[in-house]
Amino acid sequence: MNETLLAGYQRELAALRQAGAAFAQRHPEIASRLHLTADICPDPHVERLIEASAMLAARVQARIDDGVPEITNALLAATYPHLLQPVPCRGIVQLTCGRDIAGPVHLARGTELLAPPQQTGPGGTVACRFSTTSDVTLWPLRIEDIRFEPVAATPLRSLGLRGAQALICRLAAIPGVENLAELPLDRLVFHLDGPPDVRNALLEMLLNRLRGMAVGEGGRYRPLPGATCEPVGFAPTEGMLDYDSRVPLASRYLLEYLNFPDKFMFIAATGLKGALSGDQCELCFILDPGDLPELPLALLADNARDSLRLGCVPVINQFSQALEPVRLSPQVTHYPLAADNWRPQAFEVHAVTKVRLVVRGGRAVGQDLPPLFAPHPTFDADDDGLRWHVTADQAPDGGNELSLSLCDPRGSSWSPEEAVLAVTAACGNRDLPARLSAGPVELAVNPSLATARFLRRPLRCLRPGRGDNAHWRLVSHLAFNRLSLSGNGVAALRGLLNIYNFAHPDRDAGLYREIAQRIDTLVDLKTAPDWHALGPTGHTAWCQGSQVDLTFEEGDASGSKYLFALVLERFLALHVTANSFVRVTAHSRQRQERIASWAPRAGLRPLI
Repeated sequence: MNETLLAGYQRELAALRQAGAAFAQRHPEIASRLHLTADICPDPHVERLIEASAMLAARVQARIDDGVPEITNALLAATYPHLLQPVPCRGIVQLTCGRDIAGPVHLARGTELLAPPQQTGPGGTVACRFSTTSDVTLWPLRIEDIRFEPVAATPLRSLGLRGAQALICRLAAIPGVENLAELPLDRLVFHLDGPPDVRNALLEMLLNRLRGMAVGEGGRYRPLPGATCEPVGFAPTEGMLDYDSRVPLASRYLLEYLNFPDKFMFIAATGLKGALSGDQCELCFILDPGDLPELPLALLADNARDSLRLGCVPVINQFSQALEPVRLSPQVTHYPLAADNWRPQAFEVHAVTKVRLVVRGGRAVGQDLPPLFAPHPTFDADDDGLRWHVTADQAPDGGNELSLSLCDPRGSSWSPEEAVLAVTAACGNRDLPARLSAGPVELAVNPSLATARFLRRPLRCLRPGRGDNAHWRLVSHLAFNRLSLSGNGVAALRGLLNIYNFAHPDRDAGLYREIAQRIDTLVDLKTAPDWHALGPTGHTAWCQGSQVDLTFEEGDASGSKYLFALVLERFLALHVTANSFVRVTAHSRQRQERIASWAPRAGLRPLI
């Protein structure tokens, strides 16, 4: 019983008792036999009837109160469906090539991993299933050592880079690979690990303060002029979830950054073709620390050994599964969906992906049914085909319980003859993965290809609130599209960011405060007209856009301000109008220098 229904039940119960007592006083010839009083009824049967009536009245009132949220939930499902979807349990897994692997191993997005079985009840267990959120390539090499030290104290000083720091990563081939030059390696992805301050400082230096890269061995280094570091996690193919086609890429960035920032704690070293050789060599990142605080740099020097990891990929506890068959009946309008009737506490249905009518009137049919709110609906007055619609209620454990109903294209309920539906859905294992600790998992198919382990405990599943706050999320999202960032733009932007705080203020109090504090570090936003020249000299065309200056408050443990600014830069670039651009600069109240400044960007690409 949720809090709203409980409050309604108590309110209706008190009203029935008071009304019953008043009725008994006015009509003693009838009500005195029922022994009604304002506090208690001596007759247990009458007491049960009163309690049952209070429960029914509370449910009716709750359904009336839910009328507006049902409308807004339907609008959200049609426009911003990601705002109704849970964020599954998630974490970072490191994979290592198995034995006798002499070449790269490519694992596609959606590769499944199995965790050790978890207890789900008396005598019951389940192995939580995870899926990778992006492609990952495992190379037959390992990190032998990592050092962080001044360039002046290393042979790299011969390159003439004064005042810089060097992050030196020693790479070694695994047995079976004699020469790293044999590998067709041009891009190497690293996950940034270690204490939060170390990761934040390292991410900013690698992506924003990289002065160059070099490779060498035995004190002899050569520069890599074409090598650089790029952010990871922003590509359309690197989405954390299987997003609906209606979900804007910009909205995806906000959802993933606020609820799973570790997904962006990756960098890709590119331009490495032909750079590595021998059975081991050193890949050097030459960094300019600038005015970064000294403490993270000192911590990086002490924790450099574990600051970079190979073969890592984000994973989520979400997988496709056929649900229990749904048997239709003329007497029922809503059908609860279950992934496993024998272990309901081990599975949760996140989103329905396919509904198929397999039996109708005793005959096999095999008809795929479209959703009522399809991405590309058709409007045909003569269309009498079936549609399906899903509603969600809160389960006692805080999860979601989905129910499916059938209707016609106009949304009117359909009472069928006996029939059977086959439903496929994206499912998860509720909050069971959050019980796991950092430790081993294995590939569901061909586990000998690689070993795998969680670097940290998976995070709890986050479920966006339904009901009263759903219409506020809808209004806020629609309002942002109409508002200008000039004036009080920081309030509008922070209001939009708060929509994507999926943590519950009670169940996930710590994470909720952490995300809210991270949003509040954005303290100012200024905009101004800007111009940018396009084309070669003599054929220059001028393009008008916007200069956006973001200011952050630093000095707390609320995450990387550089990463926050990077996400907002990509987000704003996807909102520019045609023939325009945005140029973003990030500042800090605590620094003399700006955090970062990006080239003008329109959509996914910087201007040429």
